Amino acid sequence: MAHSHLMAKLIANCRGSVMVEVALFVPAILFLLLAGATLANIVQLSRNADRAAIVLADDFSQKAALAEGDFDIALAAMTDLIEWNGSEGTSRLNVTAIELHPDNGATFLWSRSRGEDGGNCTESNPVFTSPEGNIEGAGSLYLVQVDICATPGAGFFLASALSVMDFSVHARAIAPVRQAVLRSPD
Repeated sequence: MAHSHLMAKLIANCRGSVMVEVALFVPAILFLLLAGATLANIVQLSRNADRAAIVLADDFSQKAALAEGDFDIALAAMTDLIEWNGSEGTSRLNVTAIELHPDNGATFLWSRSRGEDGGNCTESNPVFTSPEGNIEGAGSLYLVQVDICATPGAGFFLASALSVMDFSVHARAIAPVRQAVLRSPD
């Protein structure tokens, strides 16, 4: 009888267990909250990079004249379009002109890069996959391809974890060239 009375007394004494449970679960809940906020910021960064790539590809495709300074202006515009809430990260802009010919396939005419290397945002060789099927017609199709790479900055809650993983967001947009100037920049 004394043994069962002692067991009942020990089971009924749970005063410190709530504090232990809170001490264990609050950090986990805070981590999940910060991870969720970081994921939302990454999605926003990805959307901003996609939008900036589309805007810049369309802008380059309509230019009547093209100079080296236009790439610096495009980098500044891209930085303004991508960054928000003080999330200063590194970003890189690659602009490539491509000629699609029915007989020769894809030919790279020129490529320009601007920006900082960070994460895995390094200058890369231009890559373009020709559309499947036959390209028919007598002439060439000229395209401008804009590639953007953005690495999250200190504005992200888990920025140090993202920097350890060399995480970056990539965006690409391709637009048909409307002016002959993009065949060779000045």
